[in-house]
Amino acid sequence: MIAVVSPYHVTTREPPAMASLLLADEVVTLLPVPAGARDALQAQTSAGASHSYLEMMRTWAWAAPLWKAGVISGDLDADSPLTDVREITRRLADDPECSPLHSILRPELFEHEAAYLAALGADILKSGPDPAINVPIAAGLDRFAIRHQLLVARSTPTSYVQHAEQKLARPLASIAIPVLIQASAERLMLAREVLEDALEPLRHELASLAETSRESNTSLSSAAEAYARSFADLRPEFLDDSREDDVRPVECTVVLTFEALPFDAVVRSSLAAMRHLVGARSGPSPGVIDPSPESVALAPALPGDSGEVIAMVVKPLGTPVPRPARLR
Repeated sequence: MIAVVSPYHVTTREPPAMASLLLADEVVTLLPVPAGARDALQAQTSAGASHSYLEMMRTWAWAAPLWKAGVISGDLDADSPLTDVREITRRLADDPECSPLHSILRPELFEHEAAYLAALGADILKSGPDPAINVPIAAGLDRFAIRHQLLVARSTPTSYVQHAEQKLARPLASIAIPVLIQASAERLMLAREVLEDALEPLRHELASLAETSRESNTSLSSAAEAYARSFADLRPEFLDDSREDDVRPVECTVVLTFEALPFDAVVRSSLAAMRHLVGARSGPSPGVIDPSPESVALAPALPGDSGEVIAMVVKPLGTPVPRPARLR
């Protein structure tokens, strides 16, 4: 099972990233690199890189062992999500149906490498308050996942866009399992190794879910229960010697909710949220964010511009859900 994870979540080690790094065979994220750079190290040392970009790359240093081991990568079979991000950006700028978003988008950022890398680095370090950057990235990652039939890890809905997106979701399955919500890269790799026998059938079921887009049967629940038992039984093997770790490992039960979303869910929900915010500023709040499920924001044109994206929403139990305060 391969999971697609936002670079924002990797940077801040949020639950979608931490859960995916334990459960998935491999995690693919957007690795924004200058032309000619083949990996994160070359990207960090590239001449002319901005201060914000270099700082962003340094925040990824914690995950260096995972990159080296191939647990995280920036592409799949030499195919990078950056291609999809640039395609979505172009489509958003050219599509009259997306005109409500034109006032906040900056397509020129993705046309010039230096500007794009600097803006992305600054935005990721600020946890993504700029929809001009994170909306095309989220939509591009979904498009990449659809083309390769992969799961996309998502956080619990907190923003206007995420709440609007929920109205488009088709529920598929839900399981509750233990994971390491906080840990060093080395501790995660040890847990993956110790739990390999239990992870293999669970990964098989999750990969099947991503490929078929069908509601799961009892086999997923059985695999999740077997994994949870192994986690409890084998816990001493991957945690008992962790007192000296730089990052204290923290266990947590998470609810993984799997749902199918339209290929353009991010665009559609962003449009709905934009209309909601504009309406709220011009008068009484509409109260309901309706992303119009029957409409399509981007007409199908290329592979990846149709079908459904399978999202894995990661919710740690006992974590309060903040009130939405921004577009995405």
